[in-house]
Amino acid sequence: MKKLWGNIMRQINIIIFIIVISILSLSCSINEKDDYALIKETIEKFYDTQYKAYLELEYKDITPFLDMTKIQNQNKVI
Repeated sequence: MKKLWGNIMRQINIIIFIIVISILSLSCSINEKDDYALIKETIEKFYDTQYKAYLELEYKDITPFLDMTKIQNQNKVI
């Protein structure tokens, strides 16, 4: 009886482990999709801002979209 109970508990533990791993992998893939959408949105905003600046022939601030620790980005803004 103890052997049977031990096998059942081991199977239950394996099933719980598989469920937990499945849930964790699903949440990771959702975060990747959210990150991808955020990156895409940022790039679109950057190009939209540049397009509006060229279209209206006015200065538009693009510093929120750039890493200002890089010299090439500082030069681009200047």
